[in-house]
Amino acid sequence: MSVNILAPQSTSDSLKDLIISLLSENSLLSAKEIHSTISKNKTVSYQAVFKVLKELIESNVLEKQESKYLINKKWILGLKQFVKNFEDREEKKGFDPTAEIQTLELNTLFEFFEGMLELLSSDMLYKNCEHRFGGGILRHLWWSLSFDAAGFEKFKHMLGPKDSYIVAIEDTPVDKWLQAYYLKTGGTGVKIGVDYDLEDDVAVVGDYVLQVFFDKQTKKKLDKLYSEVEDFADAIEKGLLEQVLTEPTKIKVVITRNTELADIYLRKLVGFFGDPDEILNDPKHTAEKK
Repeated sequence: MSVNILAPQSTSDSLKDLIISLLSENSLLSAKEIHSTISKNKTVSYQAVFKVLKELIESNVLEKQESKYLINKKWILGLKQFVKNFEDREEKKGFDPTAEIQTLELNTLFEFFEGMLELLSSDMLYKNCEHRFGGGILRHLWWSLSFDAAGFEKFKHMLGPKDSYIVAIEDTPVDKWLQAYYLKTGGTGVKIGVDYDLEDDVAVVGDYVLQVFFDKQTKKKLDKLYSEVEDFADAIEKGLLEQVLTEPTKIKVVITRNTELADIYLRKLVGFFGDPDEILNDPKHTAEKK
């Protein structure tokens, strides 16, 4: 059985996510009951609901008992096992706060996005740091792609309490959508389509520099995904998102704790938003925002 690993997003307006979220709280509902409940907050036809239910049955996310729908337990077990496998791997080769330089290797984009969210929202990289700056110079804006409610809160914490500046050299439809989302969620400054000769993604957080190395094939797949879909609901509908997320690859993240190197990248990063000295010397940045 092919297991769809995408967890529903609690803040999503996707019809698939709404149906999965509804059935996670109310098992055994008919198509009519599902349509009636969703229609209270979203304008949608019965035919559209029935079509999505059929797709979720075909992808083994849901199953049907007579005229009632419920979440497929095998899908839940597959999702739990996927998360457990990720957590087990991270326990063996996770971030070491005592190391000056370390390398993490991740096997799928799902592992990478989820792992970065976990690390960057944990505040470990800000320990003993005198400022709260963080951000990155990226090819495309990063995205977890599979937030549940807890993941969404981590994303907000990663951006909101910090001075988060992010730039991306690409200017695709998905990058535009993510730019608005980053700013709405708490990013201090986010720009896309910047002119910068970027070989590999670089994030600077506190006194750490994270260099991310994607293989060429993965870069091409991300370019295709970000350029050819309108948003992530469209990517899910076309089946592109799951393919890109779960495709085996090798992603190497080199994490270096070096105050001088972090300062070089930080000055380059905030320079896209104004005078680096003026931004970095502002006293409000020396303590965590309340």
